[in-house]
Amino acid sequence: MLSDRALHVAEKRLFKKDKKGEVIEDFNGMCKRVAEYLGKTEQEKADFYWLMNNLYFLPNSPCLTNAGVKGRKNELSACYVLDVGDSIDEIYDTIKESAIIHKHGGGTGFNFSRIRPKDSLVGSTSGVASGPISFMHIFDASTEGIKQGGTRRGANMGVLRVDHPDIMDFINAKRGKNALKNFNISVAVTDEFMEACLRGGTYNLVDPHNGHKQAINAREVFDSIVENAWYSADPGILFIDRINEHNPLMGEHNVITATNPCGEQPLVPNEACGLGSINLSMIIDNTGINIELLKEITVKSTIFLNRMLERSEYPNKVIHDRVHASRKIGLGIMGWADMLIKLKIPYTSQDALEKAEEIIQTILDESVKTSHELGQAEGTFPLFAEFNMPSHIKNSLRRLGIKAKDYTPRNSTLLTIAPTGTISMLANCSSGVEPVFYFEQVERRVDTEIIHYHPLYQDFIERYPKLDIPVYYQQLDDVDVDSHVQMQATFQQYICSAVSKTVNLPTSATQADVEKVYREAFFLGCKGVTVYRDGSLDNQVISDAGVKNDIYIEPIPRPKVLQGKTYEIKTGFGDMLVTVNYNHKRPFEVICQLGKSGASETAKAEAVGRLASTMLRCNIHPKTIIEQLEGIVGSTTAFTEYGQVKSIPDALAKVLAHHVLEDDQVETDHAPIGLMRCGDCKADSSMLYKEGTCIVCKKCGWKSCGS
Repeated sequence: MLSDRALHVAEKRLFKKDKKGEVIEDFNGMCKRVAEYLGKTEQEKADFYWLMNNLYFLPNSPCLTNAGVKGRKNELSACYVLDVGDSIDEIYDTIKESAIIHKHGGGTGFNFSRIRPKDSLVGSTSGVASGPISFMHIFDASTEGIKQGGTRRGANMGVLRVDHPDIMDFINAKRGKNALKNFNISVAVTDEFMEACLRGGTYNLVDPHNGHKQAINAREVFDSIVENAWYSADPGILFIDRINEHNPLMGEHNVITATNPCGEQPLVPNEACGLGSINLSMIIDNTGINIELLKEITVKSTIFLNRMLERSEYPNKVIHDRVHASRKIGLGIMGWADMLIKLKIPYTSQDALEKAEEIIQTILDESVKTSHELGQAEGTFPLFAEFNMPSHIKNSLRRLGIKAKDYTPRNSTLLTIAPTGTISMLANCSSGVEPVFYFEQVERRVDTEIIHYHPLYQDFIERYPKLDIPVYYQQLDDVDVDSHVQMQATFQQYICSAVSKTVNLPTSATQADVEKVYREAFFLGCKGVTVYRDGSLDNQVISDAGVKNDIYIEPIPRPKVLQGKTYEIKTGFGDMLVTVNYNHKRPFEVICQLGKSGASETAKAEAVGRLASTMLRCNIHPKTIIEQLEGIVGSTTAFTEYGQVKSIPDALAKVLAHHVLEDDQVETDHAPIGLMRCGDCKADSSMLYKEGTCIVCKKCGWKSCGS
């Protein structure tokens, strides 16, 4: 029943193993093991086995890995949010708890906003605080040392409020190839921030320790979020006020601060949730959608997740008690894109949005009804007195003919749409509500590359080798920004928690495209959103096997009019004028003009400027250009107020470093004159002075001009 790829995943991550690490069960055995452990009655055990063995529904990976395995902690939930305090004791207690969760396969989310900003005074030691980013690196190092369920590294979500004084450091925290590699990060943006951003105003940064406020330009912060998301896929955005506005539980102790690593499960500190997903690709028959089958799967899946909550062990009593008080479950879907292909509906069409409403509304109604019946039989969740009934639940009750005052839910939340990485591979279907990534995929493993063909695509090309692929076979590069966000927003209307959705963009996407994603997600009612530009990370596991090395990034067209500034810098070939022109407040082109130094050097200056301009127009960060040009040695050098200028490319790098980037963002190995040393005896700067345009050493008489 399982594909080769699914079998590989299951043997590596899910199947039970003996003490030597050898696999000792198959898929059928795994389904029986999980069903036997979770089912309260023989009927429930049979129902749960039926769900999993037919790939109609699968729970999150920790449940498949841990349930009923002798000698292993039966920690079945995938999603946790842990509290992070401001003291060393609190922080390291949380690190310990997260390590335990990662060991058994769970993922953790943290909000670091309670930690005082860097350079704050610490009264107990008379020292200064290092700030939340420094502690995130400690969390990251801990995660690196723990393998989830013995098979893979842990995963974290780091959240910081947009009004924390260290927000700019947080936004830039994942710049660099190995920075916080075990973290996704998201900025918790407030309505105040978004309104200030849209009107071009300011908002306040607030010190969580002493309440001190400082105004900052909202647009500059937003632009930095966009730039970094374009560059490295982080940070994402959480609309934290909207999340709490739709929070089904009232009261200060129910305030949501963060989410799990993929963003679909907002939780209060020290809370967990178990997830599972219905495989929509399995409910299509010769007549179309089998609605009755979908309803049956939904009912049994809702009961499954309730039993999973009850049978799971938790890292500590605080989490155990909180989980049982709110009884949050997260029923989601996978195989959505496959269902659309089988129905011959393009992902980007209005028909797809209408079908999304039909399907998710059916699932919601059946889950609401089942939770209501469980509540009547077993009691409502203990925090029911604090239940703030969301509008989508009220609408569902009206459709079901149940009066709101008579509603007895067993659970405070019901639906969550997760990205379903491992379990969608196991079910050989598309993940979550995403479009098909690529119909021909290259999977990079440690020692090899494997090409996988999407099963529906492979079936079509084998049956109809001479026909063109139909228009309803859409993959990532066929899906525009609007369609991505509209699909997420459509599902979100019926989802109790959130929708994990990554807006995957092509390599050629611009920062304006990223900005559009964030704006549309805000206006259309999403609770958060993430962007990934193809190829922006070096360790991309899945890529398009159908794309060869003939895809290029096209530079952004040059507007007719640009404004900028011109700087003068001395080089070994005379003074060079460097003009930096801007587009939307970002460096867009550089023009290098050299004095009377000969056609050859003038041509070099023009060439360097043109190439740097092309990189800027392809949205390459100026720092990358600086890193490539700085330090190149030419035939003649010059000593200037920028330090030693070794060549024309080096001169351009210095202008960009000192005038385009902030001084504290640039790391250079060439100091200003005041920090130079003698080029001969190496005397420090106190022995140097300027004589005209030349630097002279008082100690040995060395002159930079060589005279």
